[in-house]
Amino acid sequence: SFGLVKHKVGQMAILTYVSESMVYRTAGMIDRNLADVRPGDPAALQRIEEYDAECSMVKVWCAEMCDYVVDETVQIFGGAGFVEDYPAERYWRDARVNRIYEGTSEINRLLVPGRIIRRALKGELPVFQKAMALKGELAAAPSDAPPPQGFLAAEAGLLAGAKKVALLCLGTAVQKRGEALKDEQEVLGHFADIAMATFALESALLRARKRAAARGDGAARLQEAAVRCYAQDALDEIDASARKLLAAVEEGETLRALLAAVRRLTKREVCNTVALRRLVADAAIEQVGYPLG
Repeated sequence: SFGLVKHKVGQMAILTYVSESMVYRTAGMIDRNLADVRPGDPAALQRIEEYDAECSMVKVWCAEMCDYVVDETVQIFGGAGFVEDYPAERYWRDARVNRIYEGTSEINRLLVPGRIIRRALKGELPVFQKAMALKGELAAAPSDAPPPQGFLAAEAGLLAGAKKVALLCLGTAVQKRGEALKDEQEVLGHFADIAMATFALESALLRARKRAAARGDGAARLQEAAVRCYAQDALDEIDASARKLLAAVEEGETLRALLAAVRRLTKREVCNTVALRRLVADAAIEQVGYPLG
């Protein structure tokens, strides 16, 4: 019944839903890419490696999500969470290794932009072409587009803006630093955070929309609340990381123009995330378990 504890329970469930969505989506993409490959075929590894950036994002995001969940579990248990008589402390200790083994979070953060840039240079991804087109779009006057309609339409608009922020940041960093960008680990790390938040938001949005299409909007009420709540958090993170990244590679009037573009792309209506988290938390408390499966 305590509001701050309810906030933790709601946030735990929401982040778990987002992490599941990322895992299911990435595994599904890999499975579809392997559909016509026979067992033992050497081509299988190459097909899997096409999603290496997504796998790195899943590894980092889910490991850090798990850390948040187990840490808040200890906090909810209070002093009992810190002693071996209760299970919380074991969860806390066991989760810590996730950010280290199978590639540390730092290594995987560097792999995300590195792999994207490498594929772009090979012509496999039109990253730089889209980044140039985006600069032209931002230079033009904003259009008076009608408000979005449909299930989670506003969040789909936020996702579109997040993708443009990612393009703007990566394109600017590559243009300014060139080959030297590989040594700018802090810049690469900021871009990885933008990419992860964007991929996480898109994964959760697609999953919630799929449920609504199959079962009706009413059956996706909790999932809708989770996505709406996470979208606000994701855009906050994307905005902060983009400002830090751009300030590291640009300055003066050019930097001010880029920051204005980020503000334009992340502009949004603020929603009541307190109420959204309460809705999810109340469902978890009523079910005595995870309510978003």
